[in-house]
Amino acid sequence: MIPKKAGDRVKTDRRDAVKLASLFRSGELTSVWVPDEEQEAVRDLTRAREEMKRVELQLKQRLGAFLLRHGKRYTAGKSKWTQKYYRWLADVKTDFPVQQIVLEEYMDAVKQAEERVQGLRKEL
Repeated sequence: MIPKKAGDRVKTDRRDAVKLASLFRSGELTSVWVPDEEQEAVRDLTRAREEMKRVELQLKQRLGAFLLRHGKRYTAGKSKWTQKYYRWLADVKTDFPVQQIVLEEYMDAVKQAEERVQGLRKEL
């Protein structure tokens, strides 16, 4: 990493080389570590897990918004996404069969996302 001053723009190779040499002599350059292929693979797995966590959160928010739109509020406990909450979700009934299908699809999507996150967590 090369320290730079604000507004310091040197565009020629010769000036840049002289500046790098002087920074190297003074010990102001910071060494950079380049990860190998195995470490990059682990980073890719970590990124995939983070992305799945984001997808899981979005699905949970959509399910919660659906429930709120239809006046279904969880009052049996303080926190959501516990075993008690999932039992409550299984007992939720909607006014129309089509809405029940949507609710079940949202619940299945959340469960699948959670399983994917757990699988990636085990791999890490």
